[in-house]
Amino acid sequence: MLRRLTLSILMPLLVPGLRGQDVTPGLALGHASSVSLPMSKAMVYARALEAWRSIIALEPGATLITQDPDAGIIEGTARIRFRSEALAGREQTMGNITYRIRIQALHGECRIAFTSFRHTGNPGATRGPIDLGTLTASGPPLERPPGLSWSIASRIMDEARTAALDRALTLTRHFEASLRTGNAR
Repeated sequence: MLRRLTLSILMPLLVPGLRGQDVTPGLALGHASSVSLPMSKAMVYARALEAWRSIIALEPGATLITQDPDAGIIEGTARIRFRSEALAGREQTMGNITYRIRIQALHGECRIAFTSFRHTGNPGATRGPIDLGTLTASGPPLERPPGLSWSIASRIMDEARTAALDRALTLTRHFEASLRTGNAR
């Protein structure tokens, strides 16, 4: 009787704690923004394409993948050069963070989203590359890179995450300014 009473009291306290433990990997890092413009969809698309050519196309490895004026979609990829300050042997983490950019032109609005941030290390490093893989919104890498502790891997992930978001925010500000003014950099 006492056992049933204890379980009936403790079960509501234990079950939410068990459900609260998330065993799924972290969410992928991303950044999105929207700007309102007093223009038609076609005019917003033309400005977005002009802003792409003058702002984003100048990024390392920038590639335009999709141009669809009817849907108002512009998609592409680019990369960020990355080198960690957390390790003494930084040449292993030196590499690229690649990402996707999606721009959607609507009536009176333009949306820009940066997604699929992925770090690849330097394949020419003496000890081999340190690949973080997909950058998550928070926490450590999805898998611990060989030869690194979780704490060091988490510090490198934080550095990569900060570098990626800083670049996305800078590009967003320049892109939105170009949309509003109609001028290139």
